[in-house]
Order: sequence, then C-alpha cells, then structure tokens
Amino acid sequence: MNPPAPLRTTFLRCVTVAPLAVIACLLSARDAAAQEAVDRNPGDRQESSAPPPSLPEQPPVAPGEPPRGQKGFQVAFRTGVALPAAKISQTNRSSMSDVFGWQVPVLVELGAKPIEELFVGAYLGFGFGGVADAYQKQCNAAGVSCSAHTVRIGFESILHLLPAQRFDPWIGYGIGVEWSTIASEASSRFGAESVSGLELAHLMAGVDARISHYFGIGPYVDVAAGRYTSIHVDAATYSDPSDTSIADPATHLWVSLGARAVVFP
Repeated sequence: MNPPAPLRTTFLRCVTVAPLAVIACLLSARDAAAQEAVDRNPGDRQESSAPPPSLPEQPPVAPGEPPRGQKGFQVAFRTGVALPAAKISQTNRSSMSDVFGWQVPVLVELGAKPIEELFVGAYLGFGFGGVADAYQKQCNAAGVSCSAHTVRIGFESILHLLPAQRFDPWIGYGIGVEWSTIASEASSRFGAESVSGLELAHLMAGVDARISHYFGIGPYVDVAAGRYTSIHVDAATYSDPSDTSIADPATHLWVSLGARAVVFP
C-alpha cells in the first residue's frame, strides 16, 4: 500500500536537503500524517474534547418551601417542667408529690434516621428541683437544706408523621432506667437517699417546626412511667449505709411539658 500523499511528498523533500535537516523534515511529515487522520475523522476530535457526563443535581428548594425530609445523624435537646405523680409503693400511702417537687428537666437525644420517617437512638436526662412542701417542712425542722434531682438514661424510637413538611408531628417510645435522689446538707455534712428502678415506658409526642435544613423547634409532652425497686441511703448521713428493696413497688409517673430543639430535623 502506498503511503498517504502528504507523507510521501514531505519524505521526498527530506531526502533532497542537507542531512542536518532530515530530522526536522521527518517530524514535519509525522505532523502532516496526524493532521490528515484528524481531517478524515472529525468526530474523534469532537468526542475526545467533550466533557465527562455528570450526575444530575437536585433542584434547589424554592423560597418559602419547607426543607426536604432527610436521613442520617440527628441530635435534639428538651427542657421544660416535670411534675411527679402516682405512688412509690403500694403499701406506702405517700405519693410521689409528697416527696418530690417539680423539676426542670434537661434531656439530650442522640441517634440517626435510617429512613425519613424513623429516628432511633439513646437519651440521657437530668432533672433539677426541690422537694415537696411536706418534706421541706421536715427538712426545716431538722435544720437541713434539701434538694432533689433525677437521672434517666435509655433507648428510644420516634415516628415522624410528616418528615418533609414544615410542621412535622411525631410520637415516640423509650425504655431505660431512672434514679431519683433527695439530697440534704447541714454543717458541712452531706447525705442522700435514692430510689431507682426501670423506666418501663417513656411515651412522648410533639411537633417540630422545621425552620431550615439544620434546625427545628417545637412543643412536646412526655409521660415517663416506671417502678422504683430499690432504696439506697448514703453513709454520710446515717451511720449504717443501706441498700434495700421496695417490697411492693407501684408505677409512678413523671409528666413533662416544654420545648424541643432538634439539629437536622
């Protein structure tokens, strides 16, 4: 097969010039052949210069529209007021409200949403407050300062009913453990008496106002039902510290109302 015309013409020109110019002529012949190949196949040049395909981008949220529903990491914070109800034990006539006063709960929820409608995670809560009026009178008569606090920890799941709307109602359930403590202090002496047990049902409901992709806030109501099964008395107040069981435990309640702030609602 004969070489292409531009290559043959250029080669014949090369052999008729001085030897020092041979290399330059051969390079010129190579460029001419490459240009001829491109001219014969212009589609190859266009295809090679085309940008690589890219994934389609989601359209931006229109102004005034709620943020899209999302999955993944989520954290929430709750606070408000918590009120005690029901009894500590079946045999004791004293109710929760005869021992504990109202408390300010601070609760943190940490977990993730495997799907837009479901959150699963853990909660850790602290409640700070005083004792009931009747108990406070006993503390005053004894010349001691009394306060109360509650600690709860457990696991929870929350079902979001409208996860992609501006206002997202939700309901949830949790289970864990709880400690409630009465602390007393007088003349640099400190003592405490605690009751603890299983938190059988942590029932909750609320509404998230989804302000943005990153933040939401709204009201909530929370009813924690549990049973105290043991009592611990600190040795700093009594000569003989003790851990005893509650023979006939009753189901007690903590009813909480307040506000909930959520990150990545």
